[in-house]
Amino acid sequence: MVSLAKKGDTLYLYHDEKCVFSLAQGEYAFYLGVGSSDYKMSHGSFKISETLEQRVRVRAKRITLEGGIAKVFGNTGYMQIECENNRFKFTPVGFRRYNTMLVRIPTVPGESVYGGGENFTEFNLRGKRLNVWVAEHINGLQIGKKLAKQVVGIKNSTRKQDLSKYETYYAQPTFISSRKYYFHSLTTARCVFDFTYTSRKGEVWNLIRTDEPAPFYIGFGEDFEQLLANLTEVVGRQPELPDWVYDGMILGVQGGTQTMLQKLRTAREAGIPVSGLWIQDWEGRRVTAVGKQLFWNWEWDSTLYPGLDKEIPRLNAEGVKVLGYINPFLAVEKPLYKEASAKGYCVKNKAGEDYYVTITTFPAAMVDLTNPDAYEWIKNIIKKNMIDFGLSGWMADFGEYLPTDCVLHSGEDPKLVHNTWPARWAQVNREAVEESGKLGEIMFFTRAGYSDTPRYSTMMWCGDNHVDFSADFGLPSVIPAMLCLSCCGFGPPLSLT
Repeated sequence: MVSLAKKGDTLYLYHDEKCVFSLAQGEYAFYLGVGSSDYKMSHGSFKISETLEQRVRVRAKRITLEGGIAKVFGNTGYMQIECENNRFKFTPVGFRRYNTMLVRIPTVPGESVYGGGENFTEFNLRGKRLNVWVAEHINGLQIGKKLAKQVVGIKNSTRKQDLSKYETYYAQPTFISSRKYYFHSLTTARCVFDFTYTSRKGEVWNLIRTDEPAPFYIGFGEDFEQLLANLTEVVGRQPELPDWVYDGMILGVQGGTQTMLQKLRTAREAGIPVSGLWIQDWEGRRVTAVGKQLFWNWEWDSTLYPGLDKEIPRLNAEGVKVLGYINPFLAVEKPLYKEASAKGYCVKNKAGEDYYVTITTFPAAMVDLTNPDAYEWIKNIIKKNMIDFGLSGWMADFGEYLPTDCVLHSGEDPKLVHNTWPARWAQVNREAVEESGKLGEIMFFTRAGYSDTPRYSTMMWCGDNHVDFSADFGLPSVIPAMLCLSCCGFGPPLSLT
């Protein structure tokens, strides 16, 4: 367990009676600053520029320990430290003039660090710098460069860029160390992990900078299972998946009722056990310059899928579940958007109009999940149009595209809400399932995530990957993505649940 002790003017932090950190009065405790960031989004990918106008080192002017709570006073506030079930919670109090914070954690030779969300190219982050910001993983420029090289015959499946050049659908301000401790920030702002820093004195540090002074945890475990058990007490744990998920393959098929049934027959004739049919285009599809895409109006398209309402119970009786698709966007040409817009349920721009975000070649509006009425509206659509219709699961896609220059119903700063958007979206879906009494029967999976996504989602989608063996975007990228997610608390061993 963890404990605090004060001897003279020095505060000691213990884990199992071993000192893991100490701080003496007069020493520097952490850094604060004043800065600004500018975000430019294109198709869910972000260009971020930042300016640090001021940075100050916070010296421990006075240290107290009363009632098991330590306070390290410095500048205009203090850092409060308390023990919670084998973890320390650090809470900055009173530093209102500052909007950035930098924390340094000492390292040892040979130490490895893992996590940061879903990283598709690296597992061990030692020597890397990571931008913890939810975004589209694969942008158009990267795809264009890759296609251009393929056209001229350049194929290098092992090539990877520096980790700092990649974005990810699922970012989380969490890492675990091979020394069996974890760090997790409660910030919702952008965060930077820098595992490259070496001081002039040769000291190696893990640097964590957040765009707000926010509380954070440092927790411990005797082994990695205990460590994850501790971490998932903070970020949450998924429920066990329905038994039917393990009974066979879930086929991803599109194109209409007859195409769906024909592909099921083909699989069965080949001796493949099938437990589910995932039809993304159950709500219809549109044809764009980049091919066939989904029509984001969350109602059954009976023209493309005639008789689907009858086929679902028949397939269920045969042990085959039917899964669909939804995301927090609305197609501006369709009825659901007209209803949402009329009721004021969409995210706005600064002119007070519905904010249209460009997705590949077409615009879409976003349901404002900070509006309680809009939140319940989209949740009820999931209940009525998907669960009551008979779907046994779906992909709860997207969540990465909230612009930082939008206006939200709640009045919150979108820069502090952006990262939380996919977790809020997962929460909508989870509540729809639970309120319908279907938890343990329905499985939905999410693509994007942040802190709290492990609490609400039932499964993650490690995609969308290129259909090749390239290390950064192809099939091999699924392995580090899965491992990094597990180090952030997603998918703990069943014994922990």
